Amino acid sequence: MKNFSFLILISLLFSCADKKLSLGNTIFGKCDCEKTIKTDSVFFATDVELKKDFKHNQIVFKCATIETAIASVSDLDGNNERCENLYGIKCTSNNKEELGLKNDFAYFSDEMQNMDLTAEGTRQLFFEDLQSKEQIYFEFNLNKNREIIAISKLTVE
Repeated sequence: MKNFSFLILISLLFSCADKKLSLGNTIFGKCDCEKTIKTDSVFFATDVELKKDFKHNQIVFKCATIETAIASVSDLDGNNERCENLYGIKCTSNNKEELGLKNDFAYFSDEMQNMDLTAEGTRQLFFEDLQSKEQIYFEFNLNKNREIIAISKLTVE
């Protein structure tokens, strides 16, 4: 009976071994975000690079699993109440993915709200964001042809 109890205890310890949570560059456990990249889907990505082709642009990225929440925010007097998205990075994939970028994709970011930009201007801002050295997280929307049609820059604090 002691041996049986000991075996159960050991098997429980080993079954939890790959679910380690830690911070920084260490392992969060398996990141299953690759499963969410399907036709007509929305997913999160980081480490995004532009790869130019003769006819089309390709985006190379690592997918990310991000938890989202919405908070109601106002100033100290309780005025100017608005909703704000909050993002928590759960994990980032080690695998790089590649998808086509539609030529007339839409781009959104919080910084653009007070800017008067054309659609082409917003796309140019996206390419400038890719050249910055900071780690940026994006939300990608795919169409039925698995092309990226809309990109939103996430404000992650």
